[in-house]
Amino acid sequence: NAKLQGQLEAGVAPTSSTAEAEVEQLRREVQELRRDKVRLEVDLATGKSAEEYDALSAEAGQLREECSSLRRAKLDAELQLEQRHAQVEALQAHTARLEQTAAELN
Repeated sequence: NAKLQGQLEAGVAPTSSTAEAEVEQLRREVQELRRDKVRLEVDLATGKSAEEYDALSAEAGQLREECSSLRRAKLDAELQLEQRHAQVEALQAHTARLEQTAAELN
């Protein structure tokens, strides 16, 4: 485009091939600008405002805290379950000993 402007100012008529090349270059630039415009429109349409981002960020933080709490509760429940299993095994062993003692007494 600057070359064409320089030729016009100098009074030199651009050649047909030069003009065609410049027109083709301008078409490519316009196409690229249109693609950029569409990308920006999509970004604007799908983008979140600062308030939406802050709300989502706060919600994500709250969900992380809830997950941590649930993980701790799960670990506590698993520990209690292991303890109960150990108690059941101990009671079963004690019952077996009592049954053996009762059988020996009969």
